[in-house]
Amino acid sequence: KRADAAERGSKSILESAILPGMTMEEINKKIAAEAELLIGLGSTEKDAAAFSESVYNAAYKEKMVYEFNVASLEEKQEMLTIMETQPLPGMTLSQTQGIRKSLKADYNSALAVTKGENNAVVSEVAELERILALGGMPSEKQIATLRQRADALGDQGAAARLAIADLEFNAENASVYR
Repeated sequence: KRADAAERGSKSILESAILPGMTMEEINKKIAAEAELLIGLGSTEKDAAAFSESVYNAAYKEKMVYEFNVASLEEKQEMLTIMETQPLPGMTLSQTQGIRKSLKADYNSALAVTKGENNAVVSEVAELERILALGGMPSEKQIATLRQRADALGDQGAAARLAIADLEFNAENASVYR
């Protein structure tokens, strides 16, 4: 009965750890309530403390991985940097490095996608520059769409934003002289 209660409580806490807005303080309250339930069911203080520590460490890891997955590239880089020297609660530094390695792969994949999108925007801007040079005029809608895509890239979209600014400048000058 105690084992079932511990398993249900642990599962519930881990599920709530990845809810948006959930704090470690709220998770700690849930853990304390589950530990009290276990003591009420006849567990020893030592077993309840071991349960609490185990669930806290697992919940912290789940929450950290969730926050990593929804973070911006800059925030992900910062989290990875911290994990280089600071172990996660309940883990050794080498265990933390193992998690960091898998998260780093996710980060590198997201970074590659972002760089690809930046290059695509720059390429589309170059095509609009070519149209402008041949006497055409890019539409404001096209430029606005490209600007939105570049802004969505955060720091990685600097080259795209610069190319768009040049396009806008050249389009404005072309409209004056045509």
